[in-house]
Amino acid sequence: MTKGTSSFGKRNVKTHALCRRCGRSSYHLQRQRCAACGFPSKKNTNGFREGTLAKSQKKHRNQQSSSGGASSTATVPATKS
Repeated sequence: MTKGTSSFGKRNVKTHALCRRCGRSSYHLQRQRCAACGFPSKKNTNGFREGTLAKSQKKHRNQQSSSGGASSTATVPATKS
């Protein structure tokens, strides 16, 4: 039995269709649920840790003082030789 190319030709059943709310091809036809936005549930219910993740990322972005290059805030005194 092969697990590769010949098996992929048999995959012709659509599991997801276009979602009416978000427009992505994430609406599961058997479960009647969108994997992206959670339709037909209330809005924004199917986000992966949606509130906490967004808050932590925003906090992290605000804490960065430079663009990641050479540190412009640190001053190194000249050495006497």
